[in-house]
Amino acid sequence: MTEDEAIAAIGDAVEDLTTGRTGVLTDAGPYTSPTTRRTTFLVFIRPERGGVEWTVEPEQVRRRADAAAPHRCAPPGHRPFRGHHRATRRTAAPGPPPLTR
Repeated sequence: MTEDEAIAAIGDAVEDLTTGRTGVLTDAGPYTSPTTRRTTFLVFIRPERGGVEWTVEPEQVRRRADAAAPHRCAPPGHRPFRGHHRATRRTAAPGPPPLTR
């Protein structure tokens, strides 16, 4: 897969040819390693049923043959789950009583 094909395949079911793992291509673009400071073009893949995302070079990825239509992470109009990052309304804890003279 070329870099342009990888960008077009974001959201599609793909196969990592290096490991044989399958997942959803979530992003593609230049990535700079914080340790080596070397920039390479990588694709980011996550398992279809959730799990730890991994990266691989786009040449080692192909769209899955058994995926007839593009696999999108969520149906159109779906409101994303915000998990534990969701802002919750909290009431102020009762403080100490006011000082009296």
